Amino acid sequence: MNTPILETENLVLRPLAVSDAEHFFSCWASDPVATKYMTAVNMCYICKDSSCAPN
Repeated sequence: MNTPILETENLVLRPLAVSDAEHFFSCWASDPVATKYMTAVNMCYICKDSSCAPN
């Protein structure tokens, strides 16, 4: 199933991509306050290859 990409004049909603990881991490995933109640494993590094990326 392909996830649709939704676009408006001011917004684009699309699935996350491996190439988003560095920006995602630097914006908020490295902030302990922002991730305090997340149940996922803390992200303490960015994988430099796709071996740790989800399928």
